[in-house]
Amino acid sequence: MATSVRFWRAALWGFLTFLLFCISFRYAFHAFIGMLIARSAQSSWILPGPLLPALIGAVFSLLLVLIWTFACWKFQFRREPPPSRPRFASHKGNAGLLVRLMLLVVFLAMGSSFPYSSHIITTCRCCSFTGDAACRKYQDVLPASGSYNFSTPDGWNGAVYPAGQLGKLWIGNAWLDKFSFEQVDVERTRFGWPLRAITRDAIPRRSGWHIVIEIWLNVSLFFLFLGWLCVQAAIATAKGWVRRPRLSLSEAKQKYEL
Repeated sequence: MATSVRFWRAALWGFLTFLLFCISFRYAFHAFIGMLIARSAQSSWILPGPLLPALIGAVFSLLLVLIWTFACWKFQFRREPPPSRPRFASHKGNAGLLVRLMLLVVFLAMGSSFPYSSHIITTCRCCSFTGDAACRKYQDVLPASGSYNFSTPDGWNGAVYPAGQLGKLWIGNAWLDKFSFEQVDVERTRFGWPLRAITRDAIPRRSGWHIVIEIWLNVSLFFLFLGWLCVQAAIATAKGWVRRPRLSLSEAKQKYEL
């Protein structure tokens, strides 16, 4: 019974694991943001970040793949008595496959939650990248409820900030909401590698944050999957090179003379 992992099998199960991770990660991230918004009065000091949803997505996707591979092994040898069945770990290199898939989900989790940059900027809430979509949606004013959570064709937007409005402010030739357009210092953190698809603005010393999850998040994760796939191709090529039959010295001389 073969115990090594073939490239096509690693690629197939890796792509399935990648899809499961993307779905579970986005669902967990949106649920995490929704929970923070719903409990903003009790947990306003907690900032949303991709690390916890990424870990949940990694564990969930790897667990589903483990159950799936075990079910396939069980179904294939369902008619054979237990003593004659091959061990699950050694059948078609399942142990090595699961190790490679575990490295894949770790790679995806680290790449999606990597804090690429963090710095302080001064801007108004509606002028910033994270609050622009909400101000356009609600006509140049942030909702008085103190939070929002919605999706657009460009991505997902969520925020928690002090409820209420501070009155009007004359800017240019129009009266605008003072709270939405007052200048504040925010700590901007961008997450993700190779693409920085998650941006979070947190207001220091105040209970408020804005976050945007761009549509490029899945593209960034796909680049990480392609990197993992290239490593698997390199491993398969190296194994094929090592297992290639070697010519003896006499055979090499005969071939050279011919």
